[in-house]
Amino acid sequence: MARHLAGRGYSKTASRSALRALKRLGYVNDVAVALRVAQARLGRRVMARAMLAAELEGRGFSAASIAQAVLGAYDDVVDETVAARFLASLPIRYQEPERERTRRAGLLRGRGFSFAVSEVVLGRMGD
Repeated sequence: MARHLAGRGYSKTASRSALRALKRLGYVNDVAVALRVAQARLGRRVMARAMLAAELEGRGFSAASIAQAVLGAYDDVVDETVAARFLASLPIRYQEPERERTRRAGLLRGRGFSFAVSEVVLGRMGD
């Protein structure tokens, strides 16, 4: 916001002062905004925590806001559970087990899940 005001001709001092006042009054809450963005993003696309954090970072949120938003958005659900739920929602495309496993591994990788998470979740598929 301070950059936005500076771009409109306000001094850095005035911009920072206005931002501090708005935060003190509760009008600006980066954690709440980051959490809403995170929840909306997860509602549209399942992804690993690291990928969500990277998206929030790309939007300019602070590290502290990102950490709290990611924690809140996943509500204590670990990546393995998120990945397993995602895979359970998918139809089987290939009858050959190894080809289907490769496809699913690629889908997990594309959503930011680590090799370790993929191996754990895909290992359960064969059980």
